Amino acid sequence: MTEAPNFLVVGGSGYLGQALLRKLGPQGVGTYSRNPIDGGVSFVAGTGDFDALLDEMGSGINWVVFLHGISSPDVCAKDPDGTRKINVLATIDMASKAHRRGIRSVFLSSDYVFDGKVGQRTELDVRCPTTEYGRQKAEVEDWFLSELRQSLVVRSSKIVSEHSATHSVLGQWIDEFLNGVELHCATDQIFSPMHVDETAECIVNLCRGDYEGLFNVCGTEAISRYDLCQALAQAVRKRVSLLNIRIEPCVLADIPFYEPRPLDTSLSNAKLRKALRREFRNIQDMCREVAEKRLSKSPG
Repeated sequence: MTEAPNFLVVGGSGYLGQALLRKLGPQGVGTYSRNPIDGGVSFVAGTGDFDALLDEMGSGINWVVFLHGISSPDVCAKDPDGTRKINVLATIDMASKAHRRGIRSVFLSSDYVFDGKVGQRTELDVRCPTTEYGRQKAEVEDWFLSELRQSLVVRSSKIVSEHSATHSVLGQWIDEFLNGVELHCATDQIFSPMHVDETAECIVNLCRGDYEGLFNVCGTEAISRYDLCQALAQAVRKRVSLLNIRIEPCVLADIPFYEPRPLDTSLSNAKLRKALRREFRNIQDMCREVAEKRLSKSPG
């Protein structure tokens, strides 16, 4: 007999969504809009009938994880009203409908809820976004924490992995190393990277542990984009010793964005480590494992 799912992942076809569904196995079902996934359900946040989707899922769903949305800060800045309808209004509407059925919700937020002036922000720090994307995330955070009892807000930093053709960063860099591309990486952009599989595992464990409220789900170490790229390059060189890797330092202001990006968005994960009673891979080990996985198979 097939195990009935009890997690619905809205945005299951995305980078984190697919990792979460792998972790959940038969206990999870995901939605997709443009990119079909095995066992997935077609649904477009903002225009789809969420009540009908929940009816289709049946009575076994206990959690809805909201990973959908427009995650490009530049797109949000260029179209604040249009992106807010999806990132904010649609999320609140769906979470409200789930709540009325007794279904708990998880919202994926971002380190962009802070201005980047100081790092290692905790769950107690006051949100101070300076980008439209960050303001949208902060608005939904506020609503979840004030209006939804027993919900979870998962605030992420840079989510990385060995995969390419995604937002995984590390996998993309390895492809560029192999293709001889000169990389320009900011020395003043600082974050707290965590592997996508660890992020997915944390979300599942927080739900199954019956936790609620806000958690920073990120790596323990803060590192600049430039230093992260150098750490990965060192791991790759140990496997491909003659590879000519070119990494040039720059500052974030050198890169033309539609609106200025926050600099130090590193987060403290002390609350998460205490709750789950575990530590996470350090950056050197993560880069080594990513290099081993990525270089043990053909690019793609």
